[in-house]
Amino acid sequence: MLQRAVWPLAGALVALASASAFAYEVSLQRVENVLAPGLDPALPDFNDGHYLTYDFIVHVPDNGGGWSSIHIVAQLTGPATFQQHPIGGDEAASAQWLTHFPALEFDCFFAMDDREDLILIDVNNTPNLIDGTWADTPHVPGPKAALAARYTFRLAHQLEDVTLHAEGALTDINWGGMLWDFELELTIPACPGDLNLDRRIDQHDLGLLLSSYQTNADGDVDGDGDTDQDDLALVLGHYDETCQPLP
Repeated sequence: MLQRAVWPLAGALVALASASAFAYEVSLQRVENVLAPGLDPALPDFNDGHYLTYDFIVHVPDNGGGWSSIHIVAQLTGPATFQQHPIGGDEAASAQWLTHFPALEFDCFFAMDDREDLILIDVNNTPNLIDGTWADTPHVPGPKAALAARYTFRLAHQLEDVTLHAEGALTDINWGGMLWDFELELTIPACPGDLNLDRRIDQHDLGLLLSSYQTNADGDVDGDGDTDQDDLALVLGHYDETCQPLP
């Protein structure tokens, strides 16, 4: 008989509550975008102050290791869209791709710990939602932290909060197909005028805006696709403010 352990959303980054003494845990962990621009003409510059990347991590308990499938619905609320490479698609970035497209590491893809023998069962994607179910063979016993998915998204602007919500379930074949439900989310607080994601509006943001003024959209604060007096007014109006840190 299928058993179910539920992890209720409690406003925290990591969902820990379980109806069983044996339980997996999950978390969303931020990954720094540090790659240089121009590595692949099909990819954006991930360091332009608009992109964030989070890993969905499954924390395998010391008596676990039969994790064999997972279903995650990841959804963005607010002015943000998921990033996916046109070649890589949903699957993990293979070593062969990374030779030519190293920035695929900052994409949206699925994984099962070591990324080998991944089987995609069903995928449904939109710019604001990635609904995937995938499977693999059981893994080496825990305790360990295993990568299950990576989500990269672009902030159109920072005038509003952006929420990344993830829910779904995973199964453990060694425990009779026991099903663990999970639900968690994180919020990127609004930070009007912050053009480099350092959560402070200062001379760096003003410099970025002025260098792009009426030239390109690199200083676009309000998300309308250009850099103009409206963006300048927003930066000056919030100048020297410090925002809440990124989760």
